[in-house]
Amino acid sequence: MATRVTDKGLEKHAMREEPALGRAEFCAGCHQFAFKDLDLPDHFHGALQQASLEEKRLAIEQAIEGASLRRADALRAVVEAAAKNKLASPPPSPPSSARREHFTKLNDAEVRRLAKQHRKQPPVLIEVPPDQNP
Repeated sequence: MATRVTDKGLEKHAMREEPALGRAEFCAGCHQFAFKDLDLPDHFHGALQQASLEEKRLAIEQAIEGASLRRADALRAVVEAAAKNKLASPPPSPPSSARREHFTKLNDAEVRRLAKQHRKQPPVLIEVPPDQNP
């Protein structure tokens, strides 16, 4: 049994895919346990001897909490800097003259291109001398 059946594995022996092997609950059976009482074999006591799942869950929670605190600190710093500079919002921008200039240039170029296409040129006569040698 494996989480993934491969040709290399099938060459060695028969294989069967078992997705449950890749689940955390399957691993917990061996990697997260406490000791059992001798007189009550179904009764666990004491702290977990190996707590892989619990440790992973706690690590994820701590990472999320740390990221949240860093985000809050960064946001607070931005708000304080904005208050210090009295820039709660950016100043309104005047109508963009750069945009207007760019449009004018593009429009002029298009007009020139179209004008070249419609400009009538006198017809050209191409003369080809007949071949003198048969």
